[in-house]
Amino acid sequence: MVEVGRTLVTDPASNVQPTSQVRVRGKLLPRIAAPRLWIFHKPTGVLTTTSDPEDRRTLQDELPDFAKSLQPIGRLDMNTSGLLLLTNNGALKRHFELPANAVARRYKVRIFNPIATPVDWPTITKALAAGMIVEDIAYAPIELIHTHAGMRGADGKNTWVDMVLTEGKNREIRKLVESFGLVVSRLVRVQFGDFALGDVAVGGIAAVDDSYLQHCLGDVLTEIIEETYGGVGDEADDDGAETPQRDKPRHDRQAGAQRSYGDKAR
Repeated sequence: MVEVGRTLVTDPASNVQPTSQVRVRGKLLPRIAAPRLWIFHKPTGVLTTTSDPEDRRTLQDELPDFAKSLQPIGRLDMNTSGLLLLTNNGALKRHFELPANAVARRYKVRIFNPIATPVDWPTITKALAAGMIVEDIAYAPIELIHTHAGMRGADGKNTWVDMVLTEGKNREIRKLVESFGLVVSRLVRVQFGDFALGDVAVGGIAAVDDSYLQHCLGDVLTEIIEETYGGVGDEADDDGAETPQRDKPRHDRQAGAQRSYGDKAR
């Protein structure tokens, strides 16, 4: 027996609004969750997938139980660590991944120079900023920032820089760096759009505060919520029954504060 509001459903083709109260054999079905975002600090050696035929470590091995059903936004290579955004909403995922939205990603990059010749950083910086074509693949402009002056290896051959890009092509940073005869020896994503890794521990996960999510995305989040709920208001269903209140974003006292769940030290 299925009921929508106070009406017994007799036609399997009946339409149900996203905010309708639906009961199956008297049990109220859970309402649609509000769009939410989590920050996961992906360790190196972990695949951004749910399973692997070679039995390598995946997100399912690393995430706490409550987060295993969340959708990753974009991907990180197995040997890349750092910020991986997770969401419970497909439209929010598409917003971040859509190339037309050009959401910026920031990485800390350790670059190894295998030869004795000094690196011509001004030339590399200019080339990346202009956009490059490597192996017949066109790459959008990348900003290279020297923010880690003095952070070099003992042999002087490793240099830390930041790179900011707006697309996520396969092994993009590694391929571009290699085109200059250099090697990426470590790669850590530290920011995706307005959301930074901060002090989330390796293997840890933190929920983005809902008020901060609204602050950052504004009208975009409003449109996603309308899409999620089908643009239906809270007044009443077609059957005249009052609709349940939607699971609206919670607001903490301090905007931007994060609630941490299941942090794991590694």
